[in-house]
Amino acid sequence: MDAKLIELIIIFSLGLVSSLIFLYFVVKKL
Repeated sequence: MDAKLIELIIIFSLGLVSSLIFLYFVVKKL
């Protein structure tokens, strides 16, 4: 596997996790 591809996947999944956490807190406040 390409190192750049692995880097992209890691960055993408970190972004996904942080947006899910953000959505979770937004929903909890409603």
